[in-house]
Amino acid sequence: MLRIGTRRLFSTASRPPPPAYPYPLFWTKPATGSALAVSFSKIDASTISPENPRVIGWVQPNTPSDQQPLPTVANFTANPKFEDTMHETLKESVHLDVLWNNMAFNQKEGYMNISDQRTYTPWGRVSDPEDLLGSVLLKDGNIVEKSYERTPTHRLVSLNGLVQLSEFLHAKLVEKLQ
Repeated sequence: MLRIGTRRLFSTASRPPPPAYPYPLFWTKPATGSALAVSFSKIDASTISPENPRVIGWVQPNTPSDQQPLPTVANFTANPKFEDTMHETLKESVHLDVLWNNMAFNQKEGYMNISDQRTYTPWGRVSDPEDLLGSVLLKDGNIVEKSYERTPTHRLVSLNGLVQLSEFLHAKLVEKLQ
């Protein structure tokens, strides 16, 4: 009897769920609409609008009783005002961040990518375009102040979850949003 192997040539394993989000998130139901506003701090429902930079974006709940749905590519709508504020904060503060300064010290010259912290990118590699926040100019191992330029391909929510900045930059962003 001839026996043919039954080994599969592909994997059907799903992508592992992203780790728990490291910073507090708040969901607020606006006065109108079913989508919940997601933010880094509590906000009054009457102030929720596309003009409010404190709103990261809107998440469509999976069920009417779902009050804290995780943002996914399928259910999330980004707030452009938040994105602009986040990139302004990066431009003002990335040169003060110890994490990125250590990377700059090792690279010394040229341009350095500033990546989202939701995934690990090995040294010398480039993050996925959706995880690449922007780049900075380096001179003598230091980040040139206000040299940050945002990358248009970054997404606030990717298959790897919601945007994650370093602890220092996250604190600066939350401070700016207050």
